[in-house]
Amino acid sequence: MIRKTVETCFNATVKTLSENCKTLNQFKEIHAHLIKCHLPENPVAIGPLLSVVATSNNASFFSYARLIFQHLRFRNTFMYNTMIRGYLQNGDQVFAFLCYIDMLRFGLVANNYTFPPLIKACSSSSITNTKLIGCSVHGHVLKLGFEDDQFVGSALVEFYFANSEISNARTVFDEIPIKDAVLWTTLIDGYGKNEDILNARKLFDEMPDRTVISWSAIMAAYSRINNFHEDLWECGGWESGMAEDGGDGNE
Repeated sequence: MIRKTVETCFNATVKTLSENCKTLNQFKEIHAHLIKCHLPENPVAIGPLLSVVATSNNASFFSYARLIFQHLRFRNTFMYNTMIRGYLQNGDQVFAFLCYIDMLRFGLVANNYTFPPLIKACSSSSITNTKLIGCSVHGHVLKLGFEDDQFVGSALVEFYFANSEISNARTVFDEIPIKDAVLWTTLIDGYGKNEDILNARKLFDEMPDRTVISWSAIMAAYSRINNFHEDLWECGGWESGMAEDGGDGNE
């Protein structure tokens, strides 16, 4: 118990220090300290540093993250998830998938944090057979039992809408027992982008807890049809509705 507490505090410290780094040399100093003092007995100590460097949206930092990762003898699912996110942020969807395949070959099991970035990568037009790959990823989601996860579900809904598989998007939504505002809004936005204003509005009316983002989604859906303001006012007025839901009609 004490050791676990110490490790938790240590990881938080490394993450905080890494987040404050502004240059590559500063990251290298932390990395050198970890190699010298901690990695021999605690191989996961590199995780917090790797997470910050790989997902910094800085190309040179990500190149260094790849170098770190390539030389690791010990890897875990968190580290692979970090690299998958990093590849996606840097626009390299192909290597994101290859990283996932390498994780499976390494004998590791994906978790609910693995799939959202992978599914998002399937919406990219920079790789071929994205629809087939996305369906395969969905199969892995079902196999591992993450079909009820709201973040995974939102990513799948967005993927199926992007591929004009509207019925599959709705099926994913309907089969998730507990739905958050993000999931509701994703489906509303998908209907809106496909100009299905009737289903978008019906779903919006059924939504238990509307947010400013969900209001933005339904307004965007109406903006794709000609009688935008007329239809909104017929549905009760967007200014008063947003005020009741905690938003600002003038935003």
